[in-house]
Amino acid sequence: MQELGTLPNSIFSTALRASSDGSVIVGHSTFSSGESRAWRWTAQGGMQDLNASIVGSSYSTAVSANGAVIAGYTAFPNSTGARAWRWTQGSGVQYLTPEVMESGCEFAFDMADDGSVIIGSKSGRGFRWSLNSGLEFLFNEESEPGFTPRSISQDGQKIAGEIFAGSSVASLWTFGQELQVLGPPAPESTLVEDISLDGSVIVGRGNGISSFDNSYVWTS
Repeated sequence: MQELGTLPNSIFSTALRASSDGSVIVGHSTFSSGESRAWRWTAQGGMQDLNASIVGSSYSTAVSANGAVIAGYTAFPNSTGARAWRWTQGSGVQYLTPEVMESGCEFAFDMADDGSVIIGSKSGRGFRWSLNSGLEFLFNEESEPGFTPRSISQDGQKIAGEIFAGSSVASLWTFGQELQVLGPPAPESTLVEDISLDGSVIVGRGNGISSFDNSYVWTS
């Protein structure tokens, strides 16, 4: 086992995701002030601060299969705002939307293998961002229940998450199709943890009558 270390002057680090071959690892380091900084680690280059010039706490939340693209978000100080971003070596951090959010939050949760599609939440509404189309909300806020995306398939066409209608219920969003409610295996709520590469298998946990979490697996 190998320790990855921390960013200079930070007190600890948290590794969250790895590229398909494990050569690139992303996470964040935390400082005594409580601020966190997103980083990218490789055996050759060590730990690289992705947001050195940005004020606020930043977090890496997803990495592409080849490690070249990273998604995350930055929470700004003295406000309730947060902005999701996409990072590449050539372009650095680029925010998914141009506006500065003084209130409301925008988070990135996961990305397709090639880094061209990112999913997240903006002011409580689930979104799908792509290089071709930019940020698009998954549902019309007025006519659909709230949907929180959690995990995306390899090709970016299927998104697993939860709708909220009194309780959280695991659901599957497929590009060009209606939302599929998977049906809770527990009577109270079901939460999504991950989706398989081809989108045919979803795993998560449910909270039932006993108030204890139980694991589940769903297959198409």
